[in-house]
Amino acid sequence: MLLRTIKPSSKTLDNKSSSLSFKSKIDLLSDIDDLKPEDYTCMIKFMEIRNQFIHNPDCNSFVDLSITAKECTNFLKKQLPNPIEDEEQSLNHSFKELFIRVLGTLLILKTEYRHGFTHEMHRYVDTKTLEKFTDIYSSAFGKWKAYHDSLPKPVSSMFKIADNSEKGVLAFEKYITLEIIDEKIKILEAIGKHEITEKEVFKRRVDIMENLKKEKDEVQSELTHQPERAFTTKKQDSKTGEHK
Repeated sequence: MLLRTIKPSSKTLDNKSSSLSFKSKIDLLSDIDDLKPEDYTCMIKFMEIRNQFIHNPDCNSFVDLSITAKECTNFLKKQLPNPIEDEEQSLNHSFKELFIRVLGTLLILKTEYRHGFTHEMHRYVDTKTLEKFTDIYSSAFGKWKAYHDSLPKPVSSMFKIADNSEKGVLAFEKYITLEIIDEKIKILEAIGKHEITEKEVFKRRVDIMENLKKEKDEVQSELTHQPERAFTTKKQDSKTGEHK
């Protein structure tokens, strides 16, 4: 979710021996400012305590932990205090609270990344729809004109009132809206069928050559389909001395 697009067999973000460690992952979240300092500290302490129990043969209880890694038990006592008198039970209870806090933070992040993923998807769809607005307008206008021409014609021009014009504008707006919705559906279906890949939707970089080719195609299209307009613009610019 964080990087949007990841290969299914990721070498760094999976659960393989080559994957980034828990420490490296939370360092990454901290570096991009997605973790508050206090949440980062909680995760580091959780990792340190977990490592003591897994890798240190002399650490078999929280009382042992207070000897092998006193800074960890001091953290639990200071940040997650409780009224339990028995030290082992008290530290165990504090560690469970730490686990819940760490898990809660990660679940919230996951939810926020999902929302960000959805927002970025909608932004892509909106942008691509806007790029097709000329076609959308032409299609909507053709349908609106057919609708308008099918309406009964007034017997005399004196019956043409402003209300008819207002209705015509509202009808045209609805045709535009329908065309926009249809275009968005087409884009989403193309994404669903993988005709448009996630890498295209969530671009982290723009290929320079691809961008230049796109600009070239746009200029050639303008010269082909609207040559008079293209040269008129240049002529007008030369008169004013401005470069547009």
